[in-house]
Amino acid sequence: MARPRSYDPDTVLDALISQFWEKGFDATSTRDLVEATHLFKASLYGAFGDKRAMYRAALGRYIDREVEAAYAMLSEGNGVDAIDALFSRVVEEIRQGGGRWGCFLCNASSDVAPFNEVIAARVAEAFARFTEGFAHALSRTARYADSTTARQTKAASLMAHYVGMRVMARGGAGADVLQAIRDDALREVGDT
Repeated sequence: MARPRSYDPDTVLDALISQFWEKGFDATSTRDLVEATHLFKASLYGAFGDKRAMYRAALGRYIDREVEAAYAMLSEGNGVDAIDALFSRVVEEIRQGGGRWGCFLCNASSDVAPFNEVIAARVAEAFARFTEGFAHALSRTARYADSTTARQTKAASLMAHYVGMRVMARGGAGADVLQAIRDDALREVGDT
C-alpha cells in the first residue's frame, strides 16, 4: 500500500514557482528547490519528476492562475477601463516595491522556451489566450467594436506592450518609465 502524501501539492507548486520565477531555470539548483519546498530530494523527484518537469508544472500552475485572472480582469465592464486597470496594476506593483521579478510567463518565453519545444508551445498558447483577452476587451470599445482586423492588430500591440513592461520591470525600470509605456499602450484605445 502506498504511503499518503504528507505535503500539500499546491503549496509545493507555489514554492517551485517562486524559485523558478526569481532565478530562472538555469540558475535554480535542485538544492534551491529542496530548500524552498521543504521536501527531500527523493520526494520532490517522486512527485514531479526531474527539474524540467518541475518547471513545466510550476509554469502550468502560474499560467492557469495568472493568465486566467488577467483574462477575467479584461472581461469585466468597460473595455478601456479593463485594459487600463491591467496596465496600471503593473505600474502600481513597481511603485509598491514589488514586481521586480517581472512575469514568470514572460521570463519563460526567453529563459526556456527557445530551448524546449514543450515550454515554447505552452508559452505560445498562454500568450494567445492573453492576446484573446485584450481582443475581448477591445470589442467593448467604440473604436474597435466593429473591426475584427483592427482589434486583432491592437490586441497584439497591447500584448507586446504588456510583455515589454514586465521584462523592463525585471530589468529594473522604474514606475515612471512603465507609466509612459502604459500611456503609449492605451493611446487610441478609447478614441472614437
